[in-house]
Amino acid sequence: MRQYPDIPLEKVRNGKSTWWRVAEPVRCDDTDGSVYLIPRGFVSNFANIPRFFFVVEPPHGASAIPSVKHDYRYIHLVGAGKDGFRKARRNSDAQYRADLLEAGVRKPIAYLMYYGVRLLGWAWYWKHMIRRLRELI
Repeated sequence: MRQYPDIPLEKVRNGKSTWWRVAEPVRCDDTDGSVYLIPRGFVSNFANIPRFFFVVEPPHGASAIPSVKHDYRYIHLVGAGKDGFRKARRNSDAQYRADLLEAGVRKPIAYLMYYGVRLLGWAWYWKHMIRRLRELI
């Protein structure tokens, strides 16, 4: 098992060009106290950013690994059981910003990506929150 930020990835065959799979389990210890394991086989599409933005920050660049972790936190609602859905999402986005900066994404770009998930990520998070609530019912 590896420790974040060392996430080994492999291309998903017969998938979209942006799909990548985690090649072996990765342990994540986040600043909000969340500790979780991204399992082997988890698939991410990195950051969903408009193609014209690729010139500034390509999806396979420095933002790729933080984006895998952010996707996992959103899909699996990391922290929601302890903090509730709203705070868990806010923590996920704040961790994303911190991870982007740590990965070397330029500060203005990291903040632009952070505000992008704050403004637009609610729909993706909501989708997974509803799915989880249906599983519990």
